[in-house]
Amino acid sequence: MQIYFSAPIEALDSKYKPTEIPSELISQLNGVSADREDLQLANYINDAPEVTKHINASEISGGTMSIHSVNGSLFMFVAYESRGALNESQLNALRSFTAEQFSDGGGNGFLQELWELQEPFDLRLEINYENTQSSQNAPQSI
Repeated sequence: MQIYFSAPIEALDSKYKPTEIPSELISQLNGVSADREDLQLANYINDAPEVTKHINASEISGGTMSIHSVNGSLFMFVAYESRGALNESQLNALRSFTAEQFSDGGGNGFLQELWELQEPFDLRLEINYENTQSSQNAPQSI
């Protein structure tokens, strides 16, 4: 069973003030995926006791991150594969783990890899991890 998480991506200008993401950059980033093995978020679940007390790490795989445009805004999506449906506490634990990864883990590393696309626009992209949402259904944009 696929489990999805998403969070909005926001832009900061050179003075760290929120700014719009140019449509050209949105087009360039739409559909970009983190295919490297070290950026698969499920690889790090064993290091997260707040998750493993709710979910056996062997039950979750994947954690592929990808960027998608939804109604003109960018979102970071993550797709995990689970051996079965998760209950509410399991889903919340996985959502919290994913938000932490968006904050300073794999999500941040993935955006840093895309720096060459951001630099010409003199802005920095950040994932608004505090607004991470979960769904056991596929987002319409994927």
